[in-house]
Formats: sequence, structure tokens, C-alpha cells
Amino acid sequence: MVPYQPHRNRPPLRRLIETFLACLLGLLPLLARAADPASPVTRDFKLPSETAERSLKLFSSQSGQEVLFATKTVGQVRTNVVEGSFTPREAIKRLTVGTGLIVVEDARTGAFTVSSDPNAPRTAAPA
Repeated sequence: MVPYQPHRNRPPLRRLIETFLACLLGLLPLLARAADPASPVTRDFKLPSETAERSLKLFSSQSGQEVLFATKTVGQVRTNVVEGSFTPREAIKRLTVGTGLIVVEDARTGAFTVSSDPNAPRTAAPA
């Protein structure tokens, strides 16, 4: 006597459709998260107060985001300490707030460009 196998009695097309739907249901949470731009990915950052050149390079390696800046522009500016879980945008904002540097994110590539704030107070150049 052959044991009862209910899946053998279904047409092959129906089995294919059921398998496809089962796979789709399994992927649904991943697809929903990828399609939702309102839930940006956070990362763990551990950025010490350093010269902006060093901090921005370290930020880039920890965030996976490209950061464009001129060494002459960031000069000897010191950045803030950033430790914790943040989106890359939040982390770089915390890193540069109050430093006289401004950050612009390219909406297409996600790269950050850092430049000096033209409205930041300047100290007089030594005579």
C-alpha cells in the first residue's frame, strides 16, 4: 500500500504557484523594509574628537559613505566626539556641528561633501 501524499494529487502548475507564493511571503518583510525610505539604516559609530581630516576619513570607513573634502578646507578644525548608533546623516551632523564646517548630502549618490561655512565667525589672521 502506498502512503497518502496530498501534494502528488495537485497539478504541477498549482504546486509551482504555491511554492512561489510561499517564497514571496517569506521575502515580504525584507522587501517592505527596502522600499521604505523612512527607515534609514543606523550604524554604530565611535569617532573621537580629532582633526576633521582624520575624523572624516574614520567616519567614511565606519559609515560606508563617501565623504568629499579638501584638506586645505578642513585644515586643523577639530570635530566632536560621536559615539552610539546613528544614521550616517545624523552622525556626520553631530561630528561637525559648531565646527564651522557644513555638510551637504548628494541625494543621488548619498556622498557627503564637506566645506567651510561662509557665515561662520572667523578669527583674524596673524600679522
